[in-house]
Formats: sequence, structure tokens, C-alpha cells
Amino acid sequence: MTLRCPRCESWQVAERRLARRIVGALGTLAGAVGSVLSSLGGVEAGMAIGALAGPGGAVVGMACGAVLAALTGGATGCVLGTRLGQAIDDHLLDAHACLSCGHRFGQSEAPIRTHPGAYPGGYYGPDDDPYDD
Repeated sequence: MTLRCPRCESWQVAERRLARRIVGALGTLAGAVGSVLSSLGGVEAGMAIGALAGPGGAVVGMACGAVLAALTGGATGCVLGTRLGQAIDDHLLDAHACLSCGHRFGQSEAPIRTHPGAYPGGYYGPDDDPYDD
């Protein structure tokens, strides 16, 4: 899918991805913090079990549990935040910017057209391949 600028009809259009970046970062942070806080009970249990192996086992078990929880929660939060940010970009914000005239516009006001050079010679699918002998 190629978008054209509704003002100058240029093909040089870039996605801004503002909400996707911001909400993705917030989701990562919230997921990591939430996972660490919710895993504190498990960290305490790991410390108690690790204490049987000595004081070093308790510290290593606690640190590993907290790091793994933060990574897992951060990844989950990042995925969910990025999807939410993409939806915000697509439906609420002016998510595209024309590199020729600087106009910012949303997906709903951009005419979706096929770039003339996208399909050389009218090639549209595997059955229409002009180079197939």
C-alpha cells in the first residue's frame, strides 16, 4: 500500500509513528515494573528455597527471578503498547508526513493508490508474470 500526499500528490510519504513509539515505551516500562512488583512473592519464596543452599543461593535466586520477570513483563508490555500506539496513529493522529511539502495527514484523508512503478508491465500476480517462459 502506497499513500499519496493529499495536498501535493507526492509519493514521498513517511510514517511518523509518534504514538507507537511513546505508548510502546510506556508499555515496556509498565510491564517491567508490574512484573517485578507482582513477582515479589515469588522472589521471597525463591530466597527461602535458595537459603537452603546458603546465602549466595538466596541472592542469586532473587536476582534471577526479578530480572526474568522484568524482561518477560517488559516484552509483553512493549508488544501491547506498540499495538495500542499503532491504533492511535492510524485512527486519531496525523500519522503520515509528506517529505515534499511537509503536510501532515491521517490515513483516512490519504488517497490509497498504486504507485505507477510498483508493478512493471502490469504484473499483478504469479500467473501474470511477464518474465515467466
